[in-house]
Amino acid sequence: MNEPTSPTESEITLAGLVRVAAGSWKPLLAVGIVAGVLAGIVLEMIPAKYEASSTILVTRTRAKDEMVGLDTTAIELDSFAAALESEEILEDILEQFNLGAAPYEFDIEEFDDAVSITPLRNENSLRISVELPALEDGTPKLVADLANAFAMQADSISRRLLEEDIERSLSFYRSQYQESEDRLNQIRDETIRVKASAPIEEKTRFITNQEMLQRQLQTSWALALADLEQKEEKQKVLGRIVAEEEPVLTVTRLLEEEPAMLDVVAARTGRSATELYSATSSSQIINDVYTNVRRIYDEISGDVAGLRRAVEELPKEIEECTRRIAEAEEILNASQVMVDHYDNLLETAHLGFRDVYKKFELAKIAIASDRQDLIGEWIRAFPPQKVSGAPTPVLIVTSALLAMLLFLVILFFIEVIRVSLKS
Repeated sequence: MNEPTSPTESEITLAGLVRVAAGSWKPLLAVGIVAGVLAGIVLEMIPAKYEASSTILVTRTRAKDEMVGLDTTAIELDSFAAALESEEILEDILEQFNLGAAPYEFDIEEFDDAVSITPLRNENSLRISVELPALEDGTPKLVADLANAFAMQADSISRRLLEEDIERSLSFYRSQYQESEDRLNQIRDETIRVKASAPIEEKTRFITNQEMLQRQLQTSWALALADLEQKEEKQKVLGRIVAEEEPVLTVTRLLEEEPAMLDVVAARTGRSATELYSATSSSQIINDVYTNVRRIYDEISGDVAGLRRAVEELPKEIEECTRRIAEAEEILNASQVMVDHYDNLLETAHLGFRDVYKKFELAKIAIASDRQDLIGEWIRAFPPQKVSGAPTPVLIVTSALLAMLLFLVILFFIEVIRVSLKS
């Protein structure tokens, strides 16, 4: 069996680490001293920095007006901060204080890094901080003047942002006004087109004519029925008279009254008197009563036939008129419904346009009378009395402690590796 090793040789313990640290206190102290000296030298080489801050209190842009529905929230602090830190403002202040020349020789990006504009939403304010290295004697006053210069620029920016915000609010109503007007014109054009294409007048005239024709046909049918009844009665009476009368009253041979002449003719022709008698023409005496009654009967019979056809055909024509009227009324009703629909749309569009127009006019009045400054007040920055950041002794001690801690970690790491290799 292998002999058990001692905890100090095969295992890492807290006591072992403490012994390592205690045994290396001299190198550890030396590292701290060297790090502190180096930190002091570096800090002496780096110029001190001065920082000044000013605060801008942002007010609301407008009072709320429920009637016109204006957006009354304050302008976004982020937008204001971005506008205040724009390249245009940075360049203007950079030129104003001649920071592009020695000793600073800033460009826009470097100057932007030296400026910090922070929105404080809970306080509804902006904090403007400017930090510069102490490259000249007047650096404390310079950073204060720069912070105040940004605060002074905020007033002009606030007016511009307020005008932009007002224009946005007004443009919303302007766009609504334009959309409502365009919709009104579109519906008006469609209504005119629908009314022009709808056969309302044509079908109305057609229905009127068909109704007049239908009434005429109904009148004709009623008259035909009455006339047919009378004519049929006359036809019956005349039929009985015709049946009772004879068409021919008597028939007389032409030579019947001259027998001697008949014999002479027979002798000359060599034919018998009987044969010659049969060949002669006859003379008829017509019954004038029969003839006149028959003529009247035939005329009335023709009238009766015509009236019967009329009585049979007129209801069909009346029914056809009814069908045509129903079809025309269906088309007319559909056209009228469509026209009424577009009339309602047009009326609604008119009402909507008037409402939007009223809001637009009220919005213009409200915005024109409600312009306010965005900036309520601002707190000036004063020259700082001391440099920004931690004091130099604190930084030196902190650097020494960090170096000692790092050296101690390295020692512990080496000890862990040594123990691991032995085990």
